[in-house]
Amino acid sequence: MFTFGGKASSRIKPKAPEFHTERQATPVASTPLASHPKSTARQSQTPSNGYRKPAPPLRTPTQERLAPPKRKAVRQASPSKPGIHFDSDSEDDFSSPAPDAVEKRVRRGSLDHAEIASRKAFRPFADSSVKLLHAADIKWPVKKLKLSGAGAVSREAITVEVQYPGASLRERYNLVFAKDQINPADEICEIANIVAKVYLRDMEGNPLGNEQEGVLRKLERARNLLCKDDYSKVDERFLAEFKSAVDDYNSKLDELIKNSVLAKNLSSNRIHKGMVAFIVKQVYHRVVSPQVDKIHSKVEDKNNTYGELEPSFVSTIIRETKLKEDDTFIDFGSGVGNVVLQMALEAGCRSWGCEMREVSCDAAEEQKEEFKARCRLWGLRAGSVHLERGDFTENANIKKEMGQADVILVNNEVFGSNLNERLRHTFLDLKDGCRVVSLKSFGTSNEKRNENDVFSQFVIEEKEYFAGDVSWKGQGGTYFIATKDPTGRLAKRMNR
Repeated sequence: MFTFGGKASSRIKPKAPEFHTERQATPVASTPLASHPKSTARQSQTPSNGYRKPAPPLRTPTQERLAPPKRKAVRQASPSKPGIHFDSDSEDDFSSPAPDAVEKRVRRGSLDHAEIASRKAFRPFADSSVKLLHAADIKWPVKKLKLSGAGAVSREAITVEVQYPGASLRERYNLVFAKDQINPADEICEIANIVAKVYLRDMEGNPLGNEQEGVLRKLERARNLLCKDDYSKVDERFLAEFKSAVDDYNSKLDELIKNSVLAKNLSSNRIHKGMVAFIVKQVYHRVVSPQVDKIHSKVEDKNNTYGELEPSFVSTIIRETKLKEDDTFIDFGSGVGNVVLQMALEAGCRSWGCEMREVSCDAAEEQKEEFKARCRLWGLRAGSVHLERGDFTENANIKKEMGQADVILVNNEVFGSNLNERLRHTFLDLKDGCRVVSLKSFGTSNEKRNENDVFSQFVIEEKEYFAGDVSWKGQGGTYFIATKDPTGRLAKRMNR
């Protein structure tokens, strides 16, 4: 240690510098010195060309001390394919996931959607806790099925059971065809195709075959024979052939489940958007469709007018907002809960919804239970689902969750000005970076920002949705993503 203006306080005397001389290599005779006991060893150190390798330069003690330690070369193992990740056994409570559930998920990318296989789903025994609404048990106004040639056939004779990737249980279908009902042949074929594309996509020589051969071809052919004529006149022979094709499919899947093939092939932890849409549709058709007239009945308050965002639009919102599995999503005015369920499955996030119409709330609770059973059938683990009743501007749990929300959806297509204004003030309490997705903008464009406007802390982006993305009209339109940005950093980055 040295002090300015005085003598050095250190008692350590500097060591005199050391000098080392390095000799250049010179030619030497190739004949070994036989008289020297180590001549053989010395000869091995001499190159065949007669020149010695120059000795490395000597280093001072200080250089030796400061030199980095020598490391032994270690060969890096090649990256292996990630193994399958299972969630905890305590997955029956959809609203209360295990504390480490987020750590057990794999972050999804911008295009792929991460998902986790369910341990319970792949157990080789039936699970009595699964309360499944079978397609055969839906309370449709079923018309009497007429068969050509052979006459009437009992319901038992035209009932089939279909195996899913999960080993829990099979779903029963009645081969009854009527307007505005689930088409059993179409849905069973779609289930088989999803299994082949999602759960067996990494296998050489798909065990289910394809559209040209194998079990899939047999199912498609039997389905086409059923569909070629009027459903009111179905030939019994075609029904028997379709049932036989379903039996073959079940046998193949049972073998794959027994050998743990499906669980292993789910190790990539990716879930297909088409599969998500199909599962949400399955839930909807079993719970909502039979009571759709009651749910969609006319109401006086236009703020409660019922409308739905289709799965394609929900997938777009997930992509545009970059919603992740460790995020929190809230749907203001969640209706029967379609969006809440899809967000939990496709993004894997904590998904909340709040609805004030009692008839819609009841349907949403039923959908939540059916959704849980469907995830078990498909062997999937979704994020937690939370459904609240009442006014979303006053609900205590929703107010609490708003503080940590990452994405909020407001279908304010028909909201009155008073409700929109209340929401504008409510959004001031959101955390920085939270995105608000709405069908109508809550503020003016970024170029016309008014510092006195309560919504001036948000950067607003206008986006486009397309025909078929919403249920209340056949054409596309615009929607808005408002990101809370009180510092203006996001606005500056967007304007570059």
